[in-house]
Amino acid sequence: PLFTAEALLNSKDWSRSVLVEAWFADPVETCEVAGVPIPENLGEQIADFSALSLRPENGAHGRLTEAECGICMLKFKELELLVCQHSFCPDCWEQYLTEKVNSGDTQGICCPGFDCLTRVPVVSG
Repeated sequence: PLFTAEALLNSKDWSRSVLVEAWFADPVETCEVAGVPIPENLGEQIADFSALSLRPENGAHGRLTEAECGICMLKFKELELLVCQHSFCPDCWEQYLTEKVNSGDTQGICCPGFDCLTRVPVVSG
């Protein structure tokens, strides 16, 4: 699972918003481009994401909202991904994930929000 998440993010230059858009547009192609196996439970995962309201009723890919980064406090427009509703700008998010991967602290990466224990979702493969 860790290799899968790392490979998927790396294939999109560590941009979670680009990865999410690519995933919802075509998850099979996204896996193929990253060189990772297509999840056996792909249909269930897509249904789970929909149940968490990560895709709005109008069919767009995620909710584009204005938010304040929980790390640098700058305003940005970004897709909301985490169930805990914490938001982080792409630069801070990428830096956070890169530091976790580089330090080897990759088992159960949690949201960087203060005192938040929500785990960052990982695509299993």
